[in-house]
Amino acid sequence: VFGTEIIPEDHHKIEVKVGDGVVFDPKKCGYLADADGVAYFCEHRLGVVPLSFDGSVDVTIPPDCMSASITLHKHVDSGKAPTDETIRKELLAAGVKSGILDDVLKKICTDILIGHYPDHPVVIAKGTPPLNGTDGRVDFLFATDTSLKPAVDEHGNADFKHLSIVQTVSIGTPVAKLIPPGKGTPGMSVKGEAIKATDGSPVLPPTGPNTRVSATDPTVIESLADGNIKITNNVIDISEGLVVKGCVDFATGNISYGKSVVIGEDVKSGFSIVCGGDLQVGGTIEDATIKTEGSILCHYGFIGQGHGFITAKGDVNLGFMKNQTVRCDGNVTIAKEALNATIFSLKSINILGQNLSVAGGHITAKESIHLKTAGNEAGTKTIIEVGLDYTLLDEKHKLEAQLTEFTENRRKLLETFQRYDRIFKLKHNLPPPDMVMYNKLHTAITAFSQQIDMLEHQKEEIHKKMHDIENAYIRIDRCALPGTIFRIGEHQVLLKETLNSQKTIRIHNFGIVIE
Repeated sequence: VFGTEIIPEDHHKIEVKVGDGVVFDPKKCGYLADADGVAYFCEHRLGVVPLSFDGSVDVTIPPDCMSASITLHKHVDSGKAPTDETIRKELLAAGVKSGILDDVLKKICTDILIGHYPDHPVVIAKGTPPLNGTDGRVDFLFATDTSLKPAVDEHGNADFKHLSIVQTVSIGTPVAKLIPPGKGTPGMSVKGEAIKATDGSPVLPPTGPNTRVSATDPTVIESLADGNIKITNNVIDISEGLVVKGCVDFATGNISYGKSVVIGEDVKSGFSIVCGGDLQVGGTIEDATIKTEGSILCHYGFIGQGHGFITAKGDVNLGFMKNQTVRCDGNVTIAKEALNATIFSLKSINILGQNLSVAGGHITAKESIHLKTAGNEAGTKTIIEVGLDYTLLDEKHKLEAQLTEFTENRRKLLETFQRYDRIFKLKHNLPPPDMVMYNKLHTAITAFSQQIDMLEHQKEEIHKKMHDIENAYIRIDRCALPGTIFRIGEHQVLLKETLNSQKTIRIHNFGIVIE
């Protein structure tokens, strides 16, 4: 190009408009950035899009406003890390006014100083939930538990000597205290908003026969009569009771009383007590018949030649038992041993004898049986059974007796009918009186057959219901000796070797397991 003419291009004046983030400096005849960010020139406009290199904080509050979480974003290059002040400003801007966890915030800021940012949202504030008031309650000033647990001394021996299920009170005696309901404590959300709490509900006074709320103190229930006190249908019931200071024998005769009875000493052989409430016996019960609508406490034993019989709607609590029978809709508790005893319970049986709990006999509970030891060194047959409703077993036995009777009656009728039937088939006719008997026999046999079918069906239905083995169990604390039979429903195990240490016997996978 040497010597060639070069023609310069003309310069065109470009119009520049000042946008955000830019100022014109006349001294330097130039444009200066007025903010951190990214510069742009577009459609004659020069500006800077602000861009912070500082760390940032996002605040999240759930709809119930009972907490607040923060998500932290790291600073870049020369940007600044979030500080305690920064985070608190962001929380305040989001509406968080209460419940900030200062210890958590302090740890976050300390970690940030060494470059550690949490990689997940952190709960930074918690609201205070409301605390509802407690409901009112009744504190009873007498024992309400009829399933008594005997005192156990340091040697493991138990007895009922200092227990009582029939309690007496005098007129004007406080028998219960009404505890008022508590006030609720309001809560507070992280936004500082109060949250209402519910006050507790007052309890209804459980006043029953011969009781009232005191005229001088509305929180006290008092007795209006002398008598025996207990809980009946969730109310306090004070009723007259019969007290026999000595024995039930020829001096007293048999006792039949509609309420609770207290016997100071023994119930002798051959006598009976029928009472509509609880029965408490200070001595022993011999070969006597006892029937009560409530619970029974016998401080000593139930002993005799096997002619004694106790039936109770409530619980039965005995010192010890030998040769006798107990049928109980509640729990049976025996402080020492049960020898050759027959016990039925619709709940649980608990026998606390240390060296000897049960030997001989047959004890049955629907729910559970708890023993220290089972069986004896002589290998006496001892049946321990759970999962059976003995009342349904009674019904089954009654049906079986009816079935036997109806089947025998049908058999006798059938023999007579067959004699008439043979003559009828040979002669194709019978004299009028015989024909009448023939038809009556046929009708009676048909009726018996229908009744037998119905009873068989009822028997099958009862058999399905009388075993409830899923949650039933037997627990042995010390040992079980050979000769002991564990029975659960239709399954049973005969021990041929001694079981030592604590064992539980239950149904698993359609069989009895001992573990």
